[in-house]
Amino acid sequence: MKIRKALISDIKQIARVHVDSWRTAYKGIMSDEYLDNLSCDNRERNWKKRLFENKESTEFMYVAENEEEKIVGFASADIDKEDKQYQGTLYTLYILEPYQRIGIGRELVKSVVKKLKENGINSLKLWAFEDNPSRKFYEKFGGKIMGKKVSKVGDVQLNELLYGWKDINDIRF
Repeated sequence: MKIRKALISDIKQIARVHVDSWRTAYKGIMSDEYLDNLSCDNRERNWKKRLFENKESTEFMYVAENEEEKIVGFASADIDKEDKQYQGTLYTLYILEPYQRIGIGRELVKSVVKKLKENGINSLKLWAFEDNPSRKFYEKFGGKIMGKKVSKVGDVQLNELLYGWKDINDIRF
């Protein structure tokens, strides 16, 4: 397994992982209709714009490649210097189901944390759907629930939990 910075040439594979991950992770949480209508084309456009076309963005992404050089997971994050308490934000962490629970998520988060530290950022936050069993991953690493909000996704209202680490050196890898 190889972890590396995302390239513009990865966008199609990133979009596929994103859509496939949502369809497996959120089945039973979001409506089947909503998940069935997710579009790789929309995800491609969105990621291309966010990571490569928006010159003011500080968002970055790491991908995990398998032995065949296929992307099987990714993590994206950004720096938010406006937030004095949690300046790093982990936006996404998605891994294809067959590649989960073998350490890829841990390695992706380690890469994100390293990049944040290189930029002088020492705190981290993320939002996770309350009904997503994968949120236990963040608790295992010492993330504390710092808040809660309700988001509308498709036709469903979902609770989201805010996890935070005041010091990313305290993340228990």
